[in-house]
Amino acid sequence: MVCDIAVALLAYQADRNPQPTSEFRTVYIAPMANAPILGSQDERVGLTIGVQWARPEKRLTMYGKRIYLVFETQIAHTYGGGWRARPRDKTWTLATLGLGRYETRGPSGRGTYFEAGWGLHWASDYTWDLDSRISSTPTAGAGILVRHGNNDYQLGLRWYHISNAGLRGSNQGQNQLLLMLGVRF
Repeated sequence: MVCDIAVALLAYQADRNPQPTSEFRTVYIAPMANAPILGSQDERVGLTIGVQWARPEKRLTMYGKRIYLVFETQIAHTYGGGWRARPRDKTWTLATLGLGRYETRGPSGRGTYFEAGWGLHWASDYTWDLDSRISSTPTAGAGILVRHGNNDYQLGLRWYHISNAGLRGSNQGQNQLLLMLGVRF
């Protein structure tokens, strides 16, 4: 019954709000920290800066609303080690992602989004959890959208898994949480 109510509300919201018809860009900044779950033992913190290019995909819909295809490029600088007898280290990373994003909006322009995707990740150095410089990055996130003037602002939380898929070393992988703050234009 709860699912039926949620579907009805989404359908009602989709009818009240026009379908997205144009592309948009987002620039975001995201402080990050490793999540000590699913294998992450390297306590890392850092900052990610990214750019997203999004467009509505005509062939993908959910509850009558189009899903955005999002292409993302990001750069990050992280610090790890320095505790538990591990040496302190710094790492630069570059990544590119492809995501699907579903958005809902109310009449005020406020809304929510949910996204999931996958990408490739390159690191300048090895870390305690990553013994390969090239890794894959499945990701999922959710957040809120707020319209102010001509701009949309987003605040979201993203889970970001980095793993070499068992191609090298022990493949412990890292699970990072990013707090994303972005602006669309």
